[in-house]
Amino acid sequence: MCIRDSYIAAEHMQAFTEDDQRVARMVSRMIEELLLTSQARRQAVGKVGNIVNYPSVVDETFQGFASETDFIDEIEFLLSDIQKGGAIDTESEENVSIISIDIDNQSSMAMTYGNRMARNVSQQMGFRIRGQMQLSDRYAAGKLFHVSADKYFLLVRISLEEARTLAKRLKEAVQVDYRISPRYAAPGRPVLRESMRDITRVTTHLGVASYSLQKLEELLSRYPADIATNMVRALIVAGTEEILNRGKSEGGNCIISWEKEQGSPWSQVPL
Repeated sequence: MCIRDSYIAAEHMQAFTEDDQRVARMVSRMIEELLLTSQARRQAVGKVGNIVNYPSVVDETFQGFASETDFIDEIEFLLSDIQKGGAIDTESEENVSIISIDIDNQSSMAMTYGNRMARNVSQQMGFRIRGQMQLSDRYAAGKLFHVSADKYFLLVRISLEEARTLAKRLKEAVQVDYRISPRYAAPGRPVLRESMRDITRVTTHLGVASYSLQKLEELLSRYPADIATNMVRALIVAGTEEILNRGKSEGGNCIISWEKEQGSPWSQVPL
């Protein structure tokens, strides 16, 4: 009789009476219930630990990425520095650019392959974005944030034209065929090759916006000091989302750029 990975054995077939076997089965079930309860408690404690260590990360799949909360904090920290006239030189020509990346038809992907597979594709896409950033010292200082299941924001101090070029590079890097495990695998844990599945024809739409430090300083000056950073941060976040929505309404598989010098605030970047 098997009790998990342990066995009760005897040299003779009649070593145990029917009553002995019945008791052994009861003990086996009790041990199994205890093991399952212990496992459930360990998993619960592990999840609590993740919440304590990564309070802004809801999905453990994206534990290695900064979150939407981190993005908001980073914007507010930048604006606060500008407002205080701190270490940031608003007289320079430096720009802060935001590249937003969203998977086309992610809900359809989740319906076809399941939510776990769709999230794993998004995770692998995040790794590819991070890898592209590390290829250049100019982009390596940028910060990548996972905002939702299928969406990333990249904050980097480059000009609008440089951001457009980077967006093209990122689009090419992430629009590939993905070989994905349908199960969650913790970092460093092996995944069986035969369990992998191919997801093809993944496309994205990207948004590009850029703000000079002088422009951000001017925006802050429009509001009372005690609410200025919150107001301007809200404008930046809303603008970033609006650019992505414009890309989605264009049918996806595109890059939309915000260009303040043009009569229209939107322009589609040639691919």
